[in-house]
Amino acid sequence: MVYSGTTLIAGKIEAVVVNTGMQTELGKIAGALDTKEEPVTPLQMKVKKVTRFITGVAAILVAFVLIYGLFHHYTILNLIMICISMIVASVPESLTIAITATLSIGVSQMAKKKSIVRNLAAIETLGATQVICTDKTGTLTENKMGMTKIYSDQKEIPLEQLKNNQILIDVMNNSNSATLKEDGLYSGDAVDVAIKNYLKEKKMNAIPVKKITELPFDSDRKMMSAIYQKEKEVYLYTKGSLESLLKRSKFILKNGKVEKISEEDQEKYKEEEAKMSEEALKVLAFAYKKIDKEVKNEKDYFKEEKDFILVGLAGFKDPVRKNIKESIQKCQEAGIRVVMLTGDNLKTAMAIAKEAGICTDEKECINASELAEKDLNKNINKYHVYARVSPDTKLQIVKAFQKEHKVVAMTGDGVNDAPAIKLANVGVGMGRSGTDVTKDVSDIILLNDSFDTITTAVSEGRRIYNNVIANILYNLSSNFTEILIIIFGMFTGNTIISAIHVLYIDLVADTIPSIALAYEGPAKNIMKEKPNGLDKKIFTKFFIVFLIFSVILETILSLFVFYHFLSLGHETASTLALLSIVLNEFAFAYNCRSLKEQIYKRGVFSNKPLNIGILILVLVQIIVFFSPIGKIFGLTTITVSQFIYVLIINIISLIVIELLKPWIVKRFKDE
Repeated sequence: MVYSGTTLIAGKIEAVVVNTGMQTELGKIAGALDTKEEPVTPLQMKVKKVTRFITGVAAILVAFVLIYGLFHHYTILNLIMICISMIVASVPESLTIAITATLSIGVSQMAKKKSIVRNLAAIETLGATQVICTDKTGTLTENKMGMTKIYSDQKEIPLEQLKNNQILIDVMNNSNSATLKEDGLYSGDAVDVAIKNYLKEKKMNAIPVKKITELPFDSDRKMMSAIYQKEKEVYLYTKGSLESLLKRSKFILKNGKVEKISEEDQEKYKEEEAKMSEEALKVLAFAYKKIDKEVKNEKDYFKEEKDFILVGLAGFKDPVRKNIKESIQKCQEAGIRVVMLTGDNLKTAMAIAKEAGICTDEKECINASELAEKDLNKNINKYHVYARVSPDTKLQIVKAFQKEHKVVAMTGDGVNDAPAIKLANVGVGMGRSGTDVTKDVSDIILLNDSFDTITTAVSEGRRIYNNVIANILYNLSSNFTEILIIIFGMFTGNTIISAIHVLYIDLVADTIPSIALAYEGPAKNIMKEKPNGLDKKIFTKFFIVFLIFSVILETILSLFVFYHFLSLGHETASTLALLSIVLNEFAFAYNCRSLKEQIYKRGVFSNKPLNIGILILVLVQIIVFFSPIGKIFGLTTITVSQFIYVLIINIISLIVIELLKPWIVKRFKDE
């Protein structure tokens, strides 16, 4: 079958059209792309849950305050003001900005590392990836076919000794459809180009001959032949699979002499082919014959493809990329399952997978055609290598992993990869070798087509996820502290902070530190942690305990400051309570740089944007709290000693939380 979209670059063809439009293979792929089925990213799911949680808590607390106020004879105006304060306090205004900034910074970082992010949320999703389905050619390998082994005269011969075998040179050169372009480079089949390049590079010239015609490769014959005239004689040169040539060979070339081929000769060739295949080599056999009778009809040359003289074998390899094994190992250490999907035969796929470190056992590899869809769903976690895959099989594999609630990344470059890339949680296209269709449906495009870049992107995704979680904790801690202080003030009959104070905290104090946390670097062991899959909650035991400790500590410090200075007047006490909350937000931002790692391990001042942001904000507080500007926010002027007192107390809170971190990490699971 010749599929629509196929480019013919050599040979002759006669074809009958059997399907058109959407019934063609290309049409089926287009139909698969025309789907509304878009996987939801883990980040979207988790942020939605946070939003629902905040909304639910705010609604319950506002309802409680209304009921409490009505029973305790609060005026309607007072109740409205308290409720407004609580609603303002419950909304994390800077969180959306911070998440967007975190993702945008990640996109910028990825661009420097040869990855273009087309879907903002995809980079975080890649950090949550649990399965990477990768193609072979160009991603795991260099996509540069080269000749690596030659077998002739019943033995393996070094490549440089090919110059001593003129007949094999002639057969290789002449059974070849690669064409020389104007720029001096060859184009055509990768193997043909590899042969021509090698012979040209080593200056191994074939004896000049005149080409009569060519018999193109087809899947029935599994060979291609070319007919040449050498002086007054006509020769047929052939290359193809060893199996097909052995059936048609009557003679063999030994030490420059033509002898009748024996069963022992055939077995030796088969053994050598098996040996080469196990080394992930593509193996071709070469043969020739002299045509004695005159052939009038060009099609009759096909009848001459028999009684060959078998000359030798050649092994070709698309080498595995450098550092690919280390990259695969990093993914495996990070709890990510790497699965190879390829159209190659099983032996070649298995050999490449073993070399890349994807699998170690033959039981982990299978021809995709051997698995029905129901068996695929049942055994999806059993195999690491799928050979002879079709576009439909790739889709089925991605769907099977997603049914297991796995976050799946899919890489590819061809049109037939596009449906699976679109369906995957993260579609990764190839920038160099990828088709436009594949790039259009991809979330991330690798400019260098290297799997190593995917590993880097996963690390960046995990860094972003950690920074988003830190931001959520930072914002929730601030919001719940404000709510608790408002409720406590209501119970005690004191307005400790007002609605305008809450707005000041959220818009002036929280926003810049929240955004600056997006610049925080990765943890040292980030690629040894488990993936944050779809099933992982934000509100883990670890997260909840950390949040509770931070809220209680900040609330106690603010109330302590308020009641400590209450003897100086309510306005002064309220002003200093607000200052305590603001300074605690600055201190807590440093705690949130890493929720599990103590700050000294990161470097206390290694996050420059945060340092600069906090310094600017401290200067802003000095201006607001030491000048008449503060009256706009209902504040009174304070003294330097009062400012230093509140500052020292909140620096102590930073130290307390840092000391608590190892205990929280040890006692409470983050899963």
